[in-house]
Amino acid sequence: MLKLYAMFLTLIFLVELVAAIVGFVFRHEIRNSFKSNYERTLKQYNSTGDYRSDAVDKIQNTLHCCGVTDYRDWRDTNYYSEKGFPKSCCKLENCSPQRDADKVNNEGCFIKVMTIIESEMGVVAGISFGVAYKTKRMDILHFDLCNWFWKSNLNIFLKQQALHCLRK
Repeated sequence: MLKLYAMFLTLIFLVELVAAIVGFVFRHEIRNSFKSNYERTLKQYNSTGDYRSDAVDKIQNTLHCCGVTDYRDWRDTNYYSEKGFPKSCCKLENCSPQRDADKVNNEGCFIKVMTIIESEMGVVAGISFGVAYKTKRMDILHFDLCNWFWKSNLNIFLKQQALHCLRK
């Protein structure tokens, strides 16, 4: 039973290791995918409570940014042609959708999001490797425990056999 548990821990360790390697190797593709999805979401933006539009608003409000690369990205959207910039782009809090570029944040959100992700990548990697190390260490301890248990049972068995032989 302990060996099964140890093998399960080894499997978890390998999955963690593969996930970390894949994340590191494909980080540029993740970046490009995020950018293209963000651009597509911007083009499909509406203020009716769609979860994608809510995500755009949340990012723009939190990071004080507007658009993907800058505020001009909004000019290619249907929303802008109908209403102007969304409220989440505004520099001031009480701002209604409008077309005045001076009243909106100039910086794009993509660079800000990527900066945050890259700055936190070390923390995420450290935690991941810490968990993987702990898992592997527990795995080694369980293998040691299995070996000790097996040897102990073998010694007990041999002693019992020896006593049984002496009684005869």
